[in-house]
Amino acid sequence: MSLPRRRSRILQTTRKIGELIMTYFSKVSDAKSKGKPVAWVTVFTPVELLYALDIYPVAPEHFGALCSARGFIVDYLEEAERCGYSESLCSYSRCSLGYVLSGMNGIMPPPDILITFRNSCDVYVKWWQSLHMHLGTPLFVGETPYVLAPEDLDNYVLDYVVKQLEQLIEMAEERFGLRFDMEKLVEVLKLSDKASELWFETLKLRRFRPCPLGGRDSASDIFPLVVMQGTEEAVSFYEELLREVKGRIGRKEGVIEDEKFRLLFDGIWIWHAFDLIKYFEDKGAVFVYEPYSEAWAYRLDASEPLESIARKILSMGLNVDIDIRIERFLENIKQYQIDGAVFFSNRSCKTWSATQLVTADILNKKVNVPYLLFEADMADPRQYSEAQIKNRIDAFIEVLSES
Repeated sequence: MSLPRRRSRILQTTRKIGELIMTYFSKVSDAKSKGKPVAWVTVFTPVELLYALDIYPVAPEHFGALCSARGFIVDYLEEAERCGYSESLCSYSRCSLGYVLSGMNGIMPPPDILITFRNSCDVYVKWWQSLHMHLGTPLFVGETPYVLAPEDLDNYVLDYVVKQLEQLIEMAEERFGLRFDMEKLVEVLKLSDKASELWFETLKLRRFRPCPLGGRDSASDIFPLVVMQGTEEAVSFYEELLREVKGRIGRKEGVIEDEKFRLLFDGIWIWHAFDLIKYFEDKGAVFVYEPYSEAWAYRLDASEPLESIARKILSMGLNVDIDIRIERFLENIKQYQIDGAVFFSNRSCKTWSATQLVTADILNKKVNVPYLLFEADMADPRQYSEAQIKNRIDAFIEVLSES
């Protein structure tokens, strides 16, 4: 007998994210038409620095997620594959390359500069070099050493990344005739820091029972943190989100009416299969914590602008030692009262997925947290088996019920 479907409450602020995204792309296209430079960036690039230079950032990774969620990514994937790019490559990279090879007739305007930092994804450099090969657009590759210990955020490693930022500023000034304004950067950093503060405060409220903000909300609401950090629009969005979540707590209103299990989700969300989150919720399981949701939020110190940005670059994504990441897992499992962990082994993100079995085994042994691990692709719907994954979820829920 099937379980009754539970009414899931998506936040009203979350429902505005689609309009915010389209407004953002519209502003980028408008800037391009006015002759302002547009940068295609990887998502762990310091967009605050670009806003201070009056360069508009666009993230092809976000474009890939958008194309997947709206159901028109396959044409771009197949175009890249027809031109020789392997189906085993990251689906974000194939989407952007297919977009370029098919003429760029869409919402993402052609770039004037390509910028990436080697601080998480193992395909960033070759991906951006391929875009450079097809477009002939200037390319900047920032190197970011691996963070083995917290001390690396204050020693020669930090100095090395600051030098990279100075080189990026010099390149942008020479290429586009811009003038870097440190005072403007300080103001941008203050806005970025405020947005991160609001987001962190909102995420902490997920510790309440019932949880007031679910997986579909957190997956959608990270958008302003990716490419709008340092803007007043991002701050306004997170102020509104925080107010709404606090209101839910005051009314003792959760994501679902009958919260039974509190889950951790590790991985990038499956953009073409958002209903999978609802499948968990229908069984009384709510996602209350995801490392991915915190990935772009970082408190910045405007009194040392470049150093603070450099620390953010070094601390983001998968650029820190696995032991540091596991300690974060253990701490948050306790704080969010997590009953089980779901690990999404992503075919497109091998860097993220490679350590998941080790992490899951440690969590299970140290804090006795049951886990589910399943495989699919974050953006390519052709590599997704809904029936198989749902069968595994059913079995996982049974384990939680017996715990």
